[in-house]
Amino acid sequence: MNRPDRSEVAKYYDETLLFYKYIWYKAGGSNGIHYGFWDKDTQNIEAALLNQNKFMAELAKIDPSSRVLDAGCGVGGSVVWLAKNIGVKVMGITISRKQLKEAGKVVLRSGVGDKVEFFLRDYRETGFPDGSFDVVWASESVCYAEDKKDFIKEAFRLLKPGGRLVVADGFLSRLPDGLQQKNYCDLLGGWALPNLAIKDAFETDVKECGFKNVRFIDKTEAVRNSSERIKKLFSKYALCVRIAEILGIFRQATKTKLAASGQYELMRRGIMIYGVFYAEK
Repeated sequence: MNRPDRSEVAKYYDETLLFYKYIWYKAGGSNGIHYGFWDKDTQNIEAALLNQNKFMAELAKIDPSSRVLDAGCGVGGSVVWLAKNIGVKVMGITISRKQLKEAGKVVLRSGVGDKVEFFLRDYRETGFPDGSFDVVWASESVCYAEDKKDFIKEAFRLLKPGGRLVVADGFLSRLPDGLQQKNYCDLLGGWALPNLAIKDAFETDVKECGFKNVRFIDKTEAVRNSSERIKKLFSKYALCVRIAEILGIFRQATKTKLAASGQYELMRRGIMIYGVFYAEK
């Protein structure tokens, strides 16, 4: 299977922007392009998306004095949430021009334009000076790096001494085989992913790049509801998705539908897990 390059990843997010905006999150709400964390009190996906922001912010010990980089910021949902709820200054970077444009609209509606900035940059080579940030935040974006160490090294360079790295993402518990290999290929092909990191290997990479006090918090059960929801949404809107593909609006629609089923099956069988890494420089 061919590995997607940066332009293909950007194109995937350009094409799926409307799906996320009108079907996954509420435009003007969380603007979150991630799974979200559910607990017994969570009523809907919007609450789950915000729960994930809260969890990551508390884990990273973000306060108003922190300077934060959201590495792979989507349309700016977490950036705006951090600025509004904690009063922190945040920079967000994305490789999708459409996401960058949408993030600008999100900021205008939010009233936190004095606290946030967005840039069209690659998190593997940002161009920011050494030691620019107290926290590097990555929510379901590191999975798009073919070599995860490229991101980890850049994050280490960007952090001040004592700075914190917080990464929420899907990982493999082990390499898939048999039917699970097909589900895995469907997931990669539909979501323009080069690979998913094996959790233990990613932890080793983080340590080898110089980070200390590395922790992994397994949140698989907290995202299971969202995993099932993704699968059901693509079945519910199958006709709309197919029409969008025929019209050339969403050319990867069929592949993305297969990815929705693939991620569900992999998580159901315990091959794909979800968690949050925390580490300190």
